[in-house]
Amino acid sequence: MFCVAVTFQVAPDDHDRLVDRTLLFADASRREPGCDTFQPWSEHGQPGAIFLYEIYADRAAFDAHLAAPHFQSYNADIAPYLITKNVVTWDTQL
Repeated sequence: MFCVAVTFQVAPDDHDRLVDRTLLFADASRREPGCDTFQPWSEHGQPGAIFLYEIYADRAAFDAHLAAPHFQSYNADIAPYLITKNVVTWDTQL
C-alpha cells in the first residue's frame, strides 16, 4: 500500500471554487485502477484549507494517478489559486 496526504491552502474567497473542482477530481481519481481511497476533507473553521487522503495499491498506482489526464487538468486548474501545497507520502505499513 502507498499512502498520500496533500494539504492545500487558497484564499478564503477561492475556497468554494477549489472544493467544487476537488470533488470532481476525487470522483475521477476513485475510478483509477489501484486507488483504494481518495477522500477530500475541509475544515469549516479554516476557509481555504483542503486535505486529501489517498491510498493506492502501490507506488506504481500513484505514479499512474500523477500521469492521468484528470490529474494534469486538476493541477493546472487549481494552480492559479494555490497559496501553498504540501504532499507527504508513506510506503510502509507498520
